[in-house]
Amino acid sequence: MSVHLSAAAGTLATPGLEAVAAAALEEVRRGREVAPERSIDVILADDELLADLNQRFRGRAGATDVISFPLDDASVAVGDACRAAAPIGEVYISLQRAREQAERYGASLAEEVARLVIHGALHLLGFDHIEAEDAARMKPLEEQYWRRWWALHQDEPGEGAERGRAARPSGERRS
Repeated sequence: MSVHLSAAAGTLATPGLEAVAAAALEEVRRGREVAPERSIDVILADDELLADLNQRFRGRAGATDVISFPLDDASVAVGDACRAAAPIGEVYISLQRAREQAERYGASLAEEVARLVIHGALHLLGFDHIEAEDAARMKPLEEQYWRRWWALHQDEPGEGAERGRAARPSGERRS
């Protein structure tokens, strides 16, 4: 599993965000029993790239906070261990949206990026939240993995880390 910083997002990023994203991916990998050789790429980008992807692939105007693209239909075996050595997909995150949402919800940028990575990775593993029944399966997992990430990383230095402590743990909200 890997994390990439798009060239356009370079000025938006703060040190350590790649490690934050990688640690969040690791929580999902362990929790869903995804074999280590399976890959999910996380691309930390800007609104311009997310708006372009959102329009081209979803027919929706404007940027979104996170968008996921599965690369292998066989990777969405919900509830089963993903064992084949094939890429699962890509998760694109707008650092501008993440920064705005972190501010809105009183979280650090690292906390919001972790939440978005977990959310996007769960989409790649076949989870959704459009229908209430689907959301009832996805949201508890998202919260569980976010809480585990938070418990392991709450005391790490980083932008706004002190802000999020009082209001956490609760990765739950819209999306």
